[in-house]
Amino acid sequence: MESMKCPYCGENGNRVVDSRSHSDDGYFKRRRECIRCQKRWNTIEISESEYKKFQKNQALEEKYKKISIMYAKLLKKYKEQREEA
Repeated sequence: MESMKCPYCGENGNRVVDSRSHSDDGYFKRRRECIRCQKRWNTIEISESEYKKFQKNQALEEKYKKISIMYAKLLKKYKEQREEA
């Protein structure tokens, strides 16, 4: 896993100051501090299993959008054909 870089100075070294688990939603909120510049920032991290679920849901959503568009086109074509008849 790649190290988290400081968004201010780019340093790889940082430490976690505070960590809160949101197990119901499958993510962690972490407060980090850079070792070099001592600036702090927040990160939101999800587990790999939750990320895979997210990717699967995104794929299903894309498939649903495509089907909805196809259905709308077919419905429009059907209505046009009925009006012509």
